[in-house]
Amino acid sequence: LNPLKAPKPEYTVNICDYDGTILDTQIVAQGESAVLPETNPQRKGYTFAGWDYSNASIHEDTNITANYIRNTYTVAYIDWTNELYELKTYNYGDPLLVPDMAEKEGVIAVGWDAIIDGVQYVTDNMVITAKYETKEYKVNFYDYEGNIFDTQTVEYGNPAEVPSLASNEKYVFLSWDCSTDIESVKGNH
Repeated sequence: LNPLKAPKPEYTVNICDYDGTILDTQIVAQGESAVLPETNPQRKGYTFAGWDYSNASIHEDTNITANYIRNTYTVAYIDWTNELYELKTYNYGDPLLVPDMAEKEGVIAVGWDAIIDGVQYVTDNMVITAKYETKEYKVNFYDYEGNIFDTQTVEYGNPAEVPSLASNEKYVFLSWDCSTDIESVKGNH
């Protein structure tokens, strides 16, 4: 006669993702091993790091949960001359903490392009560029009586266009009295 063997107790093993979502449920006899998925689960912005509990020698109802490590990304901040301004390391999902923009002569700092475009969190390696607008200045030309003859809006460093002023019966136009540099405008005149 063969000896009788009592059946081994069976336990429920849930294979779970990080958020508790059950990926698989198995009934495993006491002391046996649960079968882990052939393909590791995936989580956006994270790298799978293993399971929180061994699947070997099951002796009770068990949840085995996936562990992840948050990915790290590099963000390069580029200044207006296309040179590296600052390099920062962030974890996936971190808020972008942009550096102060450098002051530059003749331009107004507008912001960092990614922030302007609505990006607020790091989700990958990124290159973020400083955006500037060239300052504009008013250049007024006055006639012989002190009245404004012509007003021009000129970008920083560009020349103003000297208007023509016709002579009349009383006066002959010789030239403009330019006490300031109108060949490279750097302020209101």
